[in-house]
Amino acid sequence: MAEPELLTVGRRMGRVLGLAVVAAALCVMLYHQVRWLVPLHHHNVVTFRAYDQGFEMDSFESSLGRMDLGATWGPRVLSNVAGSLATRECCAGRELSLPNLGQMLHGEDFPHDAGLYGVFWLALIFGLYLLAFGGEALIPILGTYCGVAFGYMPGIADRIYPWDMPSLFFFSAFLVCLVRGRLLVFLPLLPVAVLFKETAIVLALAYAFVPGSLRRRAMFTAVALGLCVAARWVGVEISGSEVSTPDLLPRLAANLRFVFGFELPSEDWYHPAVMVPHPLLIDAGLLVAFVLHPPRGPHRAALWTVVGAFTAAAFASGVVFEYRIWFELIPILLYPWYADRLAPRVASSS
Repeated sequence: MAEPELLTVGRRMGRVLGLAVVAAALCVMLYHQVRWLVPLHHHNVVTFRAYDQGFEMDSFESSLGRMDLGATWGPRVLSNVAGSLATRECCAGRELSLPNLGQMLHGEDFPHDAGLYGVFWLALIFGLYLLAFGGEALIPILGTYCGVAFGYMPGIADRIYPWDMPSLFFFSAFLVCLVRGRLLVFLPLLPVAVLFKETAIVLALAYAFVPGSLRRRAMFTAVALGLCVAARWVGVEISGSEVSTPDLLPRLAANLRFVFGFELPSEDWYHPAVMVPHPLLIDAGLLVAFVLHPPRGPHRAALWTVVGAFTAAAFASGVVFEYRIWFELIPILLYPWYADRLAPRVASSS
């Protein structure tokens, strides 16, 4: 190998290793952030311990309509299993009684294990970006952490659930497969992603834009949607949950009142000492930034379709001012800001 080529390889390796150091530092930061945040809400224990508790979760009425947590969260069986396994040792033999909840929340072991769980998934995401994008992974690495840190900002709902980071990982894997022209490789992962969190269903819509004839696109879209529906049915059956639909109108009305009138359904969503961030800052402002600086190129239609479907679903059935529910969009919303730098790399690898 000629000396100039060796220098080029050395620079590339140095660039990737430097980014790996940055990624490691961000993982440490997330660990401490999760440890600090976990004790602030009892749902953090309830969701991480759901599998070992037989998927038992409370239901209650609120100004957002009926919140049937078991029906909504139970079918996320892989997240429930992963969260329980990650915290099983520190919670062995403990029922979710009020005294035990307090001990787990304010002890050392549960926040530590929850922090390691978050770091595990964040490290997978960063590793995926380094493998796929090499020295051009700085923006997705820094941007992903910024979006997560914003959603986990103390005083904003104070919730950390076991499906937050896995769903972000699968959306990151989807983006990598899409931009590298390997979307069909992601197809077997799609039902797995749904069993972690059902929001992955929107990714099936991207198969309507695979290269080829209209018939080919329709076939792959149907297969993708069928896999998603089957996975959701499996999750419902395993968890023993009842199929239910949220009260869409109260939820939609509350979300619109928040966006346009800055009205919260209850004061306990935010701590009084914390200034409530404006909804324009969802995902650390990335959602609005995506609209102002949209993607270009061959993936534009697929990305817009996924973002549009996810946003509509979030407003109709989610709680948009609980900012961690937007984690899944972070990889897609970041993409327009480094897509041009990836073009030569993707072209050379395809």
